[in-house]
Amino acid sequence: MSDLQITTITVSNNDDLGNGTTKRKIGYTGSFSDGTHTEGFILLSEEEFLKTNFSDLKNTIGNRLIENLGGQISGK
Repeated sequence: MSDLQITTITVSNNDDLGNGTTKRKIGYTGSFSDGTHTEGFILLSEEEFLKTNFSDLKNTIGNRLIENLGGQISGK
């Protein structure tokens, strides 16, 4: 998983998800060195989004992707 290259990141406006919860939808596309591709999105609270810089956002996407695929993050 260490060879994942995030190629595109898109950020949507803060959306109401119901029950008073609003989140930012962060879309991504990426590829691995073996030529396979992945795409999807993560949801971040507005507070978490505002305190995240671009480098951290790439790491957050990578970490969430690993966790969603059943992997574990070292040191977590």
